[in-house]
Amino acid sequence: MNGSASPSSGCSPVLCGFGFFTWSVAENLLFGDAVLASLYEIPDRDFARGVSVEVILARIAPRDRETVAANIHRAIVSGESSAAQYTVICPSGTRRSLFAIGRCFVDGDGVPSYYSGMVTTASNAPLLQSDSIEGHCQAALAIAKEQGRELTERYLSSALRSLGQPGTSS
Repeated sequence: MNGSASPSSGCSPVLCGFGFFTWSVAENLLFGDAVLASLYEIPDRDFARGVSVEVILARIAPRDRETVAANIHRAIVSGESSAAQYTVICPSGTRRSLFAIGRCFVDGDGVPSYYSGMVTTASNAPLLQSDSIEGHCQAALAIAKEQGRELTERYLSSALRSLGQPGTSS
């Protein structure tokens, strides 16, 4: 695999932008698919063998790292799902705004065993959070911001304000 995903690589067109992972907590090995590898710029073969969670955390921007680590810890302790938006800095220098959701599963004795979830670009996040028009407008707004489309961003921000979405501004 080359680290990129396309419909011909076995993912559906809807899920091509979503990377899936499972972290064996006891072994501290995180396994992921080609999309995840591409998002973090980590070779597919490394994810096939498993990488430590510290490898992933090292790619997270310093300003976001503590918050992400705290979210993961809270999910492990509570068993509740976790969601976070954060920036990664890849070896190529590329910065990506990502969104991750996951949950930790425990064994029969209540010991945290596996943490599974998925990661996508932040522009896809609203699609995960809502089937509403607001969710789709939020997704379009994130894309407009990423692509530097200021006029589109202003119109979408205005549309969101008309829908009663607080905190939206251009």
